[in-house]
Amino acid sequence: MEKIDREYKKTAVLLKGYDYNKVVDFTRLYSVPNSPMNTSSVMFALARNYLRKNTDIQACLSAFMPSYANGMSMFAGGLDTVLVAKPLKHTFVQIPGTNLFKHVVKRAQEDLKGRFVESNIPLLPTLELLSPITGPPLKPNEELNGKMIDLT
Repeated sequence: MEKIDREYKKTAVLLKGYDYNKVVDFTRLYSVPNSPMNTSSVMFALARNYLRKNTDIQACLSAFMPSYANGMSMFAGGLDTVLVAKPLKHTFVQIPGTNLFKHVVKRAQEDLKGRFVESNIPLLPTLELLSPITGPPLKPNEELNGKMIDLT
């Protein structure tokens, strides 16, 4: 779990009526092959229940890539409101002295020099999912009632 550190996520939860300082982001959950069924959804649900009982956290977020998974564990674990849809592209940088490329995340690209290429395969957008833990303490933007924010 991490505090939200990206501006678009801060803006999105604020528009939904939540204090972004009291929203956490579930990051990097991965179930290894042959994990028991429902492992991820149970972990999400347990984390949300803990936060509800022991903290002042108002909501949680997590990203989901429909190009790679069906997302059922996230929906079953309570992350069931699509907050943001953003484009998904993969970027690769050439490994110096080779004809090989490695995948790099957006944050790392700023520190790297070299030849970059982007994926050409069309991918579905990444979805940021929201799970309220409490009702929003701030007044949500009424134009977004029942809608997601589209960054595509």
